[in-house]
Order: sequence, then structure tokens, then C-alpha cells
Amino acid sequence: MIDEKIDSDISDDEFDKVHGPYNENLNNFLIRYIVPEVFAFQLAQSYYRNCLCASSLEAHYNSMTDIILVYPSLDDIKAETINLLKIKYNLQITNENPTVLEKWQ
Repeated sequence: MIDEKIDSDISDDEFDKVHGPYNENLNNFLIRYIVPEVFAFQLAQSYYRNCLCASSLEAHYNSMTDIILVYPSLDDIKAETINLLKIKYNLQITNENPTVLEKWQ
């Protein structure tokens, strides 16, 4: 842990040794839990409010990442997003380009 009582600067290496694992852990948490949730919510809200534009799934994803300023790849969160759409919003992706959602039976 970085000691708050130190009056001098620490080296970049010392900082990276402590802060690097923290950043990696936070990034993994965002990719695993937060980003798929936000993306599924965005798609579901667009569908249920009848404002899902005829863009690709990737374009919708890029739009969402620009809003929340977190940029994992779509491949990293796609499976969990599909799962959340079914479980929480009763929706399934039937086409990715353009994105088409339908109620899941």
C-alpha cells in the first residue's frame, strides 16, 4: 500500500506495483459485471421505447462505450449481454447487422 504519510514522490515503478493490480481488478469487474448490464439495458430500453435504430450491434455497442467511457471489446461482453437480455428483459438478438431484437419465448 502507498503510505499516505510519505512527503516525497514515489517512483513510477513503485506506483505501478501498487496501482497496476488495482486497475486490472477494476477493469475486470467492469467488463464482467457493469458493461454487459449497461449494454443490455441500453438495447432493451431502445427496443421497448421503439427507438432502436437500424445500426449494427457493434455500432450500438460503440455508442454505449462512448457514453460510459469504458472500452472493452464487444467480444468480451457479448455473451453476458445476450444472457442478460433474455433473463432480465425477455429479449433476444435475432440479427446483428442491423440489430434486430425480438421478445424471447
